[in-house]
Order: sequence, then structure tokens, then C-alpha cells
Amino acid sequence: MEDELLQPIPLDGEKRTSPKPDSGGGKGPRPFLWIGVLLVLGIGVFVGINRFSPRVEPVPAEPIPIPIPIPSPTPDPALRERADRALQAVVEQMRPLRQAEPEWWAGEAWSRVQKKIETADQWMADADFVRAAEAYEALIPELEALSARLPGLPERLWPLANAAYANGERDRSVGLLQAMLSVESGHTGAQALLPRARVADQSFERLQQARDFAGKSEWDLAWAELARVDALDDDFPGADELRERVSGEIGRLEFQEWISKAFAALERQDPEEAERFLKRAAAFDPDHAAVRDLDSQLGDLRVQRQVVRMRGEAEALEEKEQWKEAYERWLEISSLDPNTPWVKEGLARALKWKVVEEKLERGTLHIGTAQTAQWVEEFRERTDWPAGLDAKASELVETWDRHQQPVDVVVRSDFETEVSIVRVLNWDAFIEKKLELKPGSYVARGRRMGYRDVRVPFEVKPGGDKMDVTVICTEGI
Repeated sequence: MEDELLQPIPLDGEKRTSPKPDSGGGKGPRPFLWIGVLLVLGIGVFVGINRFSPRVEPVPAEPIPIPIPIPSPTPDPALRERADRALQAVVEQMRPLRQAEPEWWAGEAWSRVQKKIETADQWMADADFVRAAEAYEALIPELEALSARLPGLPERLWPLANAAYANGERDRSVGLLQAMLSVESGHTGAQALLPRARVADQSFERLQQARDFAGKSEWDLAWAELARVDALDDDFPGADELRERVSGEIGRLEFQEWISKAFAALERQDPEEAERFLKRAAAFDPDHAAVRDLDSQLGDLRVQRQVVRMRGEAEALEEKEQWKEAYERWLEISSLDPNTPWVKEGLARALKWKVVEEKLERGTLHIGTAQTAQWVEEFRERTDWPAGLDAKASELVETWDRHQQPVDVVVRSDFETEVSIVRVLNWDAFIEKKLELKPGSYVARGRRMGYRDVRVPFEVKPGGDKMDVTVICTEGI
């Protein structure tokens, strides 16, 4: 096939000449010629397919319908008025009930009423006044039944409020108390409990914590939690019982510590410290065996210390030669410790010198008695006497000896009077009598017929000079 046949026919009618081969020869046709050929073939194939394919007609789109508003019927004024009256009646019934918080005491009944009101309100909003009126009217008996429960409500709610409070149900207890106060504003129990109920959940939680610690025997932590309960509510139910238990357990631990410290103080010979801890332990458990044993040992130590102290006092009294006081002190010591040898010796010593002292005192007061004469003879020979008693004995002996030296006494009368010296001698009438009398007190008595008797007391002093005594009856009867 000649190359000219492959050339396209010019569209403008112009005659084209085929290109001449390059003089160089040996090269093929130019690339753009091949591209053109391929393009013409592709167009031809496309036109052929399009011509012989069946033709599909397009489906026209359906028009979108435009909604036509339906006119609402005009509501019947009478029906609306009926629904309004029923609604107003429900509102009047609801007002006091809502104040009484019936959700806390009416329960399911109040929930049903609430749902029915929502349904009726929806019908009212939809202008379905027939259904709304019927629904409101049907609520009236139920609301009246709830209202009938208001009288006496505080008495019925009071135990429920207390139970909720004790269980830490703050919202329930507060709601019940407020419901009570809405019916009876002056209810003193509800007024007092309400502020405590507002923290009932916290109080209950703290109490539970304290119980948990007590269950683990962590008594200090339990006590701390109970203190927090008291800070919130010092009368929360159950706290007192737990506090008593925790206090007892803590006391038992402290009791053991007090007993140990008391015995340690006894070993240190410190009765004051031991007694201080003993008092604490005895206050907790006075009948405990350890308390009785400790008290016994402490008593022995106290006695020992008291005996030592009183011994010093008794010996100090002996130094002062206060034998009566010393003897009384030794008696006290003997009542505390009668078997100790030095106590017996001290008691006997003080008694000996106390008796001597009493003899010296009585002999000095009654120098002329036979008893004094006996004591004087006893006291003439003395060995190892206390200085004070020895001096008193010497003085008594000397006084006694002087009293044994007679003194010249002249008794004068009128030769008409009978004269006697009481318990010494009697005379008939005389003018003058001379005699010797030992020192002492005497009484001369005179008697004369027709005259009153006379008594003349006189004292003969030891070592004194001659003395005169006149006895004459001069007063007639």
C-alpha cells in the first residue's frame, strides 16, 4: 500500500502533496502521523457503538406534594371551663400536701398522683379538655385521702424520723421532721432533733468508723472517732454504749499500767508515788487482786515509814523529858508495830520515867503524906536518872527532910476557952502552951460555953522561926 493512501483527506478541499522522503533516506514516517491515525480510528469506533446501542428514555421526577394545613376545631368553652375548675381544685388540694412533703410518708400513693398529674397536664396542653377534666377530677379523691392523713401525722412520723436519724439517713430524717413541723410547727422534739438530723450522715459515719476501730481493738482510734461524733452530736444513738465499752477497754489497759508503776514505786521505797497510782487503779477496779495486794504492801510500807517517823518524835520527847507525851507516842508506835524489840524497849522506858515523874509531882503537892514519905525513901538512892528527874527527886527529898524538922509553936488562950489542934491534940482551958509541930497546915479550934466556937488555921513553914497562935472565944450566943 502506498503511503499516500494513509493520509487524511483535507477538509478544506486543498490538495495536499505527500511529503517527500528525505534525501537522506532510510527514516520512517514522523510520529505525529501515527498519533493522528489512532485518533481517527477511536472516534470511528465510538460513533459506531453509539449508533447501534438501544436508546433509554429518561424518567421524569415526581413533584413534591405541598402539605395543606388542616384547620383546628374551635374548643368548647364549657369543656375548657370544666377542665380549669378541676385543675384549680387539684391545686388547692396539692398546696398543703406539698408543704407536708408527702414523698417521705405517702410513698407510692404520692408517686401515682404525680404521674397522673403529668398525664392530665399533657392533655390540658393538647387542649383535650375532656380527658384533662376527667383526669383532674379523678385525682380529687386520692388527694383527699392523703389530706385525711395529715391530722396526727407528727405522732406517726416521729418514730420514723428517729429511726432514720439513728441510721444516718440524713435526707429522710430531715424530710420527715420538716413534714412534722409543717403540720405542727411547735413540735419541740422535731425542733430539737432537726439540726442534729442535718448532720446525721456524718455522725453515723464517724460512729461506724469508731465501731470498726473497736472491732480491731484499736481503742485509742475508736475513742478519737467518738470524740468527733460528740463534736457533731453529743447524743447520737449508740455512741454512749460504744463509749462505755471503749472507755472500759482503755481503762483496763491503763489499769495494768498503773499497777505496774505502783509496784515499781514500792520497790523504790516511794509510797507517795505508789499511792498515787494505786488510787487510779482502785478507782477503776477496787476489788481486783492486784489492787488488794498492792494496798497491803503499801500499807506495810506506810506503817514502816510512820513507825520510823514516830520513833524520832518519841525520842525527841524523851530528850526534852516530856515523859507523858513520849509514852503516848510509844503507845501509838506499839499499836502499829507491837512486836519489834526496840518498840517494846521504848515503851517500857517511857512508862518507867512517866511513873517517876508523876510520883515526884504528887509528892511535891502532898509533901506531908505517908505516901510521899515512902516515895522519898525510894528516891534517896538513884542511878542513871535523867537529869531533870534527878533534880526533881533531889528537891523532893530535901523538901521532905525540911518538913520533918519540927518548929516551936506557942498557943495562947484566956483560960476560959478549951483549945484543940485538929488531928493533933486537945487541951482544957489554959493561958499558954508550947509545942513542936512539923511543917504543914494546921487548924486550932476553941470552944467555950455560951460562946461561938472559933477556928484558927495556921501554916508551919519548914525551917521557920517560932510562931504564936491565939485561940479565944469572944462572940457570945
